[in-house]
Amino acid sequence: MHPDRNLTVRCATNLPRAPVCRATGFVFFWGCQLVIDSAAITLPLGITQSKEYAELEWPLDLLLAVVSVSYAVVFLGTIVKRRVSHNREVR
Repeated sequence: MHPDRNLTVRCATNLPRAPVCRATGFVFFWGCQLVIDSAAITLPLGITQSKEYAELEWPLDLLLAVVSVSYAVVFLGTIVKRRVSHNREVR
């Protein structure tokens, strides 16, 4: 069975523009890993933007924004591509 077959059956659609989705999926996965690991290292060491609150440094904020936008591209692209009526019961 093709690895994407199970996902296609559940979502009732293919992911939009496969090369773009692979690239944004790569950015999303590794970006999340990098943000989580960096936050786990910098926050306990006290490397933050302010003295009062534990906020990530601005490069990590930008990376988090890029990761969020990459997820939104795939998510919204899948919704736009979907041609199944919302009234249909999916099994």
